[in-house]
Amino acid sequence: MPAKKTPTSQDISKQLIQTSVALQSKTVDLLSKVSKLTDEIAELNKNVSKLLSVFEEAAKRVSETKTTEEEIAALAMKLERLLEQNKNIARGLLLLEEYVRGKIGTSGTPPKPVTEY
Repeated sequence: MPAKKTPTSQDISKQLIQTSVALQSKTVDLLSKVSKLTDEIAELNKNVSKLLSVFEEAAKRVSETKTTEEEIAALAMKLERLLEQNKNIARGLLLLEEYVRGKIGTSGTPPKPVTEY
């Protein structure tokens, strides 16, 4: 059985130095990434603070606004009309899509049926 070569003191020192340098390199990379992450977190905190102030200002303005039942009812009626208009537009777009697909005959498949809204 061949005898194992025992590392010399010089070999051990050389390997220790190489390992130390590699570890320092990894540490520098990690510190760089942590620094970048810290900066990004600070920027995120600043943006969240701005967003919070926007919501606080909106809440103040909403609470200061005086509305009557008539105004609320009128607004609800306008929203209902807008919803109906959106439904009509969606139906029209679906019919237009069906017509175009029928004219160009995409991949030989029958056109999709129009869904109800």
